[in-house]
Amino acid sequence: MTNSNKPVFFWEGGYSINDIENFKVDNKIWKICDLYKDQLEELFEINNPDLEKDENYTRKINEFIEQKGQGNWVYFPWNGVFLHILNKEDYFKLRTNRNKNLIKESEQNKLYESTIGVVGLSVGSHVITNLVYSGIGGKMKLADFDKMDTTNLNRLRAAVSDVGEEKTNIIARQIYELDPYANLSLYKEGLNKANLASFFNEDRPDIIFEAIDDFEMKILLRLEARKKGVPVVMLTNLGDRLLIDIERYDKNKDLEFFNGLLGNIEEEILGKNLSREEKNRLAVKLVGRENVPHRALESVAEIGRSLVGRPQLASTVSVSGGMGAYIARKLILDGDLQGGRRIVKFNDLLMFDKKNNNFSENKTAEQRLADSIGVDIEIKQMKVNGYDINYIEAGEGEPLLLIHGGNIGWGFWHENIEKLAKKFKIVALDMPGGGRSSKMNLYDLRLEEDLVLTVENFIMNKFNGPISIMGASIGGWVTLKLALRGEVLLNKIILVDALGFTDYMAFRDRIISLKPLAKIVSRTFLKPTRENKRVEKFLKDVFYNKNINIRKEFIDYFYETMITSHNLIFISRLSNLWGVRREFILKDHLGNIKNDTLIIWGQEDKLMPIEKNAQNFGLLQNSRVFYMRRTGHIPSIESPESFNNKVLEFFKG
Repeated sequence: MTNSNKPVFFWEGGYSINDIENFKVDNKIWKICDLYKDQLEELFEINNPDLEKDENYTRKINEFIEQKGQGNWVYFPWNGVFLHILNKEDYFKLRTNRNKNLIKESEQNKLYESTIGVVGLSVGSHVITNLVYSGIGGKMKLADFDKMDTTNLNRLRAAVSDVGEEKTNIIARQIYELDPYANLSLYKEGLNKANLASFFNEDRPDIIFEAIDDFEMKILLRLEARKKGVPVVMLTNLGDRLLIDIERYDKNKDLEFFNGLLGNIEEEILGKNLSREEKNRLAVKLVGRENVPHRALESVAEIGRSLVGRPQLASTVSVSGGMGAYIARKLILDGDLQGGRRIVKFNDLLMFDKKNNNFSENKTAEQRLADSIGVDIEIKQMKVNGYDINYIEAGEGEPLLLIHGGNIGWGFWHENIEKLAKKFKIVALDMPGGGRSSKMNLYDLRLEEDLVLTVENFIMNKFNGPISIMGASIGGWVTLKLALRGEVLLNKIILVDALGFTDYMAFRDRIISLKPLAKIVSRTFLKPTRENKRVEKFLKDVFYNKNINIRKEFIDYFYETMITSHNLIFISRLSNLWGVRREFILKDHLGNIKNDTLIIWGQEDKLMPIEKNAQNFGLLQNSRVFYMRRTGHIPSIESPESFNNKVLEFFKG
C-alpha cells in the first residue's frame, strides 16, 4: 500500500467523506482521533487571547470554525492511528505557541526552515526529539545502520516492542507522531562512502550532529563538512559528564578537525584497519583522558571482555538532547556561537557548600585539579591537634598515605594519583600550613608538634591497621620521624628527595632564612599573581627540565596556596645561615628504621644534591635507591610515568 514508516495524507480540498469512509474499511484502523474542531478552538484562542472574557466569545469562535476548511486526515500505518488535524501552517503555529516569546515568531519560522543532519541515532535520537519539540529542522536527514537492542532501552526513547526494528524507522515514527508534516530523509545503511555526497548535496544540512563510533567516517564526514562549510556538533556522554565539541567549518574552512585538539589524527585513521584496542585508545584520546571519569575509563578497557559496548546513562543522554537543541538554535539564529570544546560535569553544578549552606557557583582550584586527574576523588576534612586537616581519597585496595613536599598540599601528587589509585586506597593529606589545611605561624614553626604529631594522630584516627607511606622533601622527613617514633604501624615507606639525610642546603636557600629578606622577596618580584608567569616560574625553579608542560589546573592550585602562605617563607623556615635546621638531621638515627624502604632521587636536584645525601642512604637497614635521570627536586611531577612505574614495581617485590 505505502511505506509503513511514512504517514498517509488526505489533503484539505482533495478528498470527500466517502474517501475517508472507504479508507477506514480498507485499512486497519485501531484508533480514530478527530482533533480538528478542538484544534480550531485552540487556534482561535491563541490568535485572540484578549477575547476570552468577551460576551460574544462563543459566537465568534463558532464563526471562525465555520470559515475554516475541512482540515487534513493523517494515517500512521505502523500503529493504525487515523488523525483529523489542522493544516501544516496552522498546526505548526499551534504546536509552537508556547515557545513565544522565548522564541519570536520570525525566529521560529527560520528555525523550522532549517535542515538538520543527525548521524548516529543513540545520543542523536534525544537531540532529534528535542529539535522537533522546539520546532527546529522542518527537514531532517537521519543516518544509522543499526537495529534496536534490548540493551539500548537504558537510554533510548523506545518500547520493548521496538527491539529488532531499525533505529531510523523508530525515530522517524516518533518524529511523525510529533510533526506529521516533517520532511525526513532516512539513511538506513548509515553514513558511508557511497552516500556521503548525497547527504551533503541534496538539501545540504545547515548543521550536522555527529554521534557515531566509526573513526574513519568521523574524518570523512568532517572532510566534506569543511568543504561545504557546514558546522559539526559532537555531544559525547561520559558517565555523569557531557563533552560538547562545536566545529565551525561554516566560519573557517581551514579549521583543523576537532578544533585542532588532536593534531593530524586523520593520518592515524584513514585507510587503516584498526584493532579494537586501537579504537579504544583513539576513543580516549578523542575525548581526552582528563575528561573521562575513572569508572568510565575502566569501562573502555573492558569492552570486548566483560562489556559489549560503552556504557551510557539516560540522564546524561537526555541532557545532551536539550543541549543539542540549544546549540542548534544559537547557530541558526545568532551565528556567533564560538567553536571549541566545553565539558559539563553534573557534580560540579550541584556542589554544595556546607559552610555557607548553599550550592557553590564557582569551583575552587582544588576541585578543578581533582577533576582533571581522571579518577574519582573525594575531598574531606578532619580535625586533628586543633588543625582542620584537608585530605583526599581515591581508589581501593591497600592503604597508601601520600605526604607532600613544601606547603603545596596533596596536589603535589597530581601526576601520580590516577595510576596509583588502580592498586591502592590513596589518602593524600595537606599538612598544617599546606594546601587547604589550617595555616601555621611560619615564623614559629614547631616541627615535631605541628607536623609530625599532627600527621601521626591523623593516621591513628583514619586507619585501623598498618599502612604504607610515601613522603617527599619535608614530607619524607615526616615519614622518617614516624618510622623512628614507632607509634603507628608502617609497612613499606618511600622517600622522595627527602630531608633528613644531611645538614646541607644550598646557599641561596640559606640566605632567605633571614626573615626580613624572605618577606621582602615574597612580596615583590616573587609575589604570585594570576596575570604573569611567576607562579609557574617558582615551580620550575626546582625542575631540571624548564620546558616541562605543567597542567594549568595545578598552577592555579599552587597559586591559591602561595597567596595565603608563600612557599618562599616556608622554605626560609627550614634552614639557617649554616644549613638545614638541626631538627631535620636524622643520620645518627636512620639505622633504627627496619621498614622496607625505597629512596627515589632526582639526579639533577640542586636543592638537595645527590652527592650531599647519598652517603647516608645506606644507613637505612632495608633500603634500595632509584636515581631518576634528567629530573630535579620533584621527579613525581617532572617524570611521572617512570616515577609511577618504579613505585608500583617496589610494591610487587
